[in-house]
Amino acid sequence: MSSFSKISSRLTREVIMLLFTLQASALADWQGRMKITGYSDSKPPVTHIREARIYAKPRFQRIDFLGRKSVSIIFDFAKGKTWELDPLKRVAVNNANPQIVLPYKSCKTSDIKECFKGAKLTGNDVVNGHPCEIYERDTDGKDPVKMKFKIWHPTDLKEIEAIKYQFFNDERLVGSVEILDIERAAQDDSLFEVPQNYSIRTHR
Repeated sequence: MSSFSKISSRLTREVIMLLFTLQASALADWQGRMKITGYSDSKPPVTHIREARIYAKPRFQRIDFLGRKSVSIIFDFAKGKTWELDPLKRVAVNNANPQIVLPYKSCKTSDIKECFKGAKLTGNDVVNGHPCEIYERDTDGKDPVKMKFKIWHPTDLKEIEAIKYQFFNDERLVGSVEILDIERAAQDDSLFEVPQNYSIRTHR
């Protein structure tokens, strides 16, 4: 089993599914820090926290997980693919799992409601100094897991779809994602490409 499979079985899988289910796409070049929190339903409950760096540009996102399992994941939303990069083994795994890869949908900054098609505007909030609109939506019958999402869209960073997510299973909060220290900056194309000295594998 790849390191991707081991990590994704707990928390990272939900994050990947969240991004694709929300039809996430970058509308501009930017970067930031990501805090991912998962909540177990065990007794006593256990909280899992992961830190990562996130990089984005139109059509792509990249997450570099920090810590002991420091893998990177590249999202190509136009092609509906994810790549796991293992820097220690110099291996790139093309994840072609239909339970993770969902159809890409384009989004325009001039119509933010198109980005959250199917979501309902339910309130307003301030997250890390950014005024936000809160949207909520449930997964539809085509999604592999029935979940509910809350999405915080920053109205002062219109090119960025969301800086906070929460996702629920049967009304129970199971995870959250916060994007911090956001910086608008040009991102090099090489960040979103598989290095030439990596061997290629396919995980199905």
